[in-house]
Amino acid sequence: MKSAKDGDWLPHEISFAIFLGVTSVRLFANKGDGLFWGLIFSLLIVFVFGLRRWAIEDPQAKRQRIRLLLYFPLMLVSYKACGCAVPILHPGATFILANADQWLLGKDAALFLEPWVNPHLTDLFYSLYLLFFVYLGISLWHYGRGDLPTLRRFVSGLFTVYGIGFLGYTLLPAGGPYLEIPSHFLKALTGSWVTNSATTLVVGVSNRVDCFPCLHLAVSFFILGFDFWHSRRRFFWMALPCVGIGLSTIYLRQHYLVDLLGGLVLSVLALWLAHSQPPTASHIEKTDGAQKIIN
Repeated sequence: MKSAKDGDWLPHEISFAIFLGVTSVRLFANKGDGLFWGLIFSLLIVFVFGLRRWAIEDPQAKRQRIRLLLYFPLMLVSYKACGCAVPILHPGATFILANADQWLLGKDAALFLEPWVNPHLTDLFYSLYLLFFVYLGISLWHYGRGDLPTLRRFVSGLFTVYGIGFLGYTLLPAGGPYLEIPSHFLKALTGSWVTNSATTLVVGVSNRVDCFPCLHLAVSFFILGFDFWHSRRRFFWMALPCVGIGLSTIYLRQHYLVDLLGGLVLSVLALWLAHSQPPTASHIEKTDGAQKIIN
């Protein structure tokens, strides 16, 4: 199996560089407030290049692990920055996918589930919706502590999802049905303290342009597929809940059907990229005169 060099660009680094680069150029072209946010996105690009450069100067395992794991805080910062950049890039037309389901299905997908709306089901789906963050955190902790080649594949796929997904937010921004077409729904999503707390949290952290593609589905299905190869027990535990996570995004009026379709395609692409990554040269050792690849 051919090895990769430690200095090679990884898929998620490329996807983030493209997302940040394209967005910064578009922001600078808008001038005004775009100049400030263009500078912010440019600084994030500098971080991407600087982190990679720092890691390849001394390709020890510790630096390679830091190179991979620092994409988690970069993802969080980029997500919030998208919420500020999109209104500049799309003034007066921020939510351009609001009618996607009506074009595909004749009406919003969430309206098909409205007859089953009740407080107990709403509590359940909000619990599943929040389970996504738990699954992401546990997976990062699990693979972050594991062997470096597996972590490299995991991060390459996971943050490729985020890099391409954030680019989608800026090119095809959309607010969820709960923001764009609230008047279409006759039943409110009510429940116990679970629903009340989750609603406050979800609305509070959302950047309100995060529909296409659906990263709740893309990320959870990517992790699920990765677990199938590397953590089979967790795969079986999480298979059904991950289906519930996807369904929750429709029931809770957070996403459109087209968002889920885009997320599914993105998860498949990320899985292919993750498992096409060869081990780095620093993870090849010689035993008895022959090379042995450590996986």
